[in-house]
Amino acid sequence: MKTRIKQLLQEVTLPMCMMVTAKPCLPGPMVSTDSSKCATLDGSPVSLSDMHKVVKFANNPNTYKIAGMTSNPTGNGNDNITLSNAACGCNPSAGFAGNFNWSNWEANWTNNNAFQNVNNNPNQPCNHICQRKQLWTSQIPNVGPLWANSLYCKLQTVEEQINIHGCGC
Repeated sequence: MKTRIKQLLQEVTLPMCMMVTAKPCLPGPMVSTDSSKCATLDGSPVSLSDMHKVVKFANNPNTYKIAGMTSNPTGNGNDNITLSNAACGCNPSAGFAGNFNWSNWEANWTNNNAFQNVNNNPNQPCNHICQRKQLWTSQIPNVGPLWANSLYCKLQTVEEQINIHGCGC
């Protein structure tokens, strides 16, 4: 029995070839490491402790969050991904740029003129919502992590408003 337990523990601790699937930080398709190779993170084999880390894939400027891993026993060679300190999604406890207050911003934004008298202007608030989604999404790659977190939180509110108003953006 002891011998079998030791054998099982050795099997668990041996490095295993894994394939990584990651969710984009901005709207877009999920991506995976090369299925013919073993995923590495900054040169080391990936492990379950790497789940939900923010990463970048080779030849891809976008940031992703590791969302899944699968065993890849036939993998040969490495497909390296790198750790990123970029913000990825809204994280209210991570802090914001300047004196940005997400709760106050959200209340003020959803009460601005674009959201008022929607029956008099059937293109609102969707035009406003979709324009802001495009603007804030385009700004994220060019700002620091605190401002990016502010923008991701704004985009979370945008997605909620898209669902509420049935916008097609």
